[in-house]
Amino acid sequence: MSFKIKPEELSKITYLQVGDLQGRVIPLFPCYHQDGTWELWLPANNGLQRMRPSKMREGQYFAKAPQGESDVYLAFFDFMCKRAYWEEIVPFIDGIYDDLQNIATSLAKLDLFYREWKQTHFVAERFVTTELEYLFSVCRSLYDLLQECISKMWSRFKFHDPQLGKRKLSSSFRGMIFQGSTQMTKEQMMSRYAIPEPMAEYYLRQAGFFTWLCEFRDYISHSGKSFEFVFSTENGFAVSTDTKPFSSMDIWCEANTQRNKLGSVRSLVAHLIIRTFAAVEEFAHLMAQIIIFPPDIAPEYRVFICGPHTANLQNLEAYVTDKPWYNEKPQQA
Repeated sequence: MSFKIKPEELSKITYLQVGDLQGRVIPLFPCYHQDGTWELWLPANNGLQRMRPSKMREGQYFAKAPQGESDVYLAFFDFMCKRAYWEEIVPFIDGIYDDLQNIATSLAKLDLFYREWKQTHFVAERFVTTELEYLFSVCRSLYDLLQECISKMWSRFKFHDPQLGKRKLSSSFRGMIFQGSTQMTKEQMMSRYAIPEPMAEYYLRQAGFFTWLCEFRDYISHSGKSFEFVFSTENGFAVSTDTKPFSSMDIWCEANTQRNKLGSVRSLVAHLIIRTFAAVEEFAHLMAQIIIFPPDIAPEYRVFICGPHTANLQNLEAYVTDKPWYNEKPQQA
């Protein structure tokens, strides 16, 4: 829900520099100051009322440094919230934020399932299977949320190249890469959508992983089938690296596999999340090459994300090869 606030009211907010908004709305996120205090303004009586919270449990906030070690910084949210926060784009930014929190929660659930299995040996495989199905689905949907942001902002920005932004982009990520069932070349993308070469190259870099993700998300969603095998082992949950979709992954190595070609679920989901959000982050950096930015509404601050489970997102790189198991991996046969 948006509110109309008078400019003189917005000037009360110490951490924002509200000048030429170019039609953008203002994200009234709280601010964490370096002295440990919070500043939060909420709409009230056609103006703004200052609140003085003592702690933030979950959400997005402005700060020069994060309030805690578990909080997350992503260039995408910093860019979108400070430079591209148009009302028609906000729901898709919020959707990506919600998915990030849900993914962090999903990682916590997998840890919970393992601890419970370790203590009681309850039947955990179906729990893990449904969590894997969810992660494949949400990572796939993130690409379309991202493309909705791209397509809707395309007509909003001014470009370094005046020939850009004249054609409507597809609202689906797949539509930017494929024409029918055929993947387009870089030149075909540039011709069809009048996008610059760096942007066409971006879509090409995402095409392989995105196609792989789509194939198996669609396989699960439309065939009525699920992942065939999930195994509970003393060192963590595992999948067969000989079966689809896991057999085509290039992450498997001695560190994250056990006997009988069992691969770590921890490594699998970490890789899935890393690759998905790499596409989101690369988009934010790519825009700097193409777009003449609107003014930054908080140039001295960054946008951070906190939540009860965001700490799980801090260890993703380590989960792939350094810490793929909960316990020391058993010796190979």
